Amino acid sequence: MKIHFPLLPLLLASLIVVDPAGFLAGPRVCQAEVVPQGDAATETPDKPRELKRLPPPLEDVIGGLHELERSGHFRLLQMEMGRPRVTEMDAVVWTVRVVRPLTYRHALLLLRRVGDVRIARVRDDWQKQLLRTRLAWPDWIESGAVHGDVLDRDAEFEVWIDLDARTVGTLRRDQANRIVFLPLPL
Repeated sequence: MKIHFPLLPLLLASLIVVDPAGFLAGPRVCQAEVVPQGDAATETPDKPRELKRLPPPLEDVIGGLHELERSGHFRLLQMEMGRPRVTEMDAVVWTVRVVRPLTYRHALLLLRRVGDVRIARVRDDWQKQLLRTRLAWPDWIESGAVHGDVLDRDAEFEVWIDLDARTVGTLRRDQANRIVFLPLPL
């Protein structure tokens, strides 16, 4: 009897932390060329569209959630300051569309790869972490992963980072300028 684990490579890849000592020096720091949001003609699967800056009032913070698009399963449609549909907290909200059908378990693994969020102030010779938080997603993704459900093509959901007005004010005062998405620790 041969046992097949189709998600084992994804699970193992999500456990690898690229640069634990210098969290901003790793390859997840956004350094790709920016494609304007409205220019859909230049988008290719090899070069995903990137929402490079957070929305006002945090427009000085550079970084992107483009790692989700890189998998080929998701496309980021919109990013805004507001409230997600499932909570009353103020947040930075990304609307995500499913491009290729996948199981909820696979979607959860991909989201966990970018679930550890860090906002920092970075200069040429130093960096200071100002905030560490978690990327949030709807509870139905985790419950669907337990039941083996499938996310259909063109399904949409939101992911978000809870940022209340006080935290936003602190980040602006401390001159935050970088956001990085890392894998969640186990």
